[in-house]
Amino acid sequence: MKFNWVTLHIRDTARSRAFYGELLGMTLAREFTQPGGRQFTFFRSEDGMQVELIEDADGAVECRGLSLGVAVENYDDVLEKARALGIVTSGPTVLGGHLECFFASDPDGVNVQIARA
Repeated sequence: MKFNWVTLHIRDTARSRAFYGELLGMTLAREFTQPGGRQFTFFRSEDGMQVELIEDADGAVECRGLSLGVAVENYDDVLEKARALGIVTSGPTVLGGHLECFFASDPDGVNVQIARA
């Protein structure tokens, strides 16, 4: 089995593009809009895992109990940018004696654990 992607329903594609693309450094894989205005945007990580972002025309979104975990090579830069954006929710900390990480909130409140690669 290969885990391909996780889907997030979002409010604002531009803000989410900035978070997943610019801050985390994921690559824009593809995007399209369905009739009726539902917009789909896929970002891909270096290992092929994707995040699918769906913005509905009505803006309805609800997210509970979801957390994503990513590892970045430019950890210090991402931490600095996340602090400047005011989105760090916890940390930085070291978990399990070796995993240096912090937690941030994406534009729709999804909890993202960002670890040093």
